[in-house]
Amino acid sequence: MRLKITLISILFFMIPALVFSAEATDSKTPAPKAFAPEPVHIFKQVLDGKKVKYDFIIQNKGDADLKIERVKTG
Repeated sequence: MRLKITLISILFFMIPALVFSAEATDSKTPAPKAFAPEPVHIFKQVLDGKKVKYDFIIQNKGDADLKIERVKTG
């Protein structure tokens, strides 16, 4: 159950933070723009002790390099 809560926390806190922090405020300056085609994944019920994995795709739709320097979980 703890694993499931951790994974859900990652979904709701990490992905939106990553997407919104990469957006530029000035459209004239080249900037990265993170885009996640599937920003949320709902995991089905997981047995205690079982490992689950899901790969999130993050695309750069901006015109500068996208650097992911830090990832935070809830």
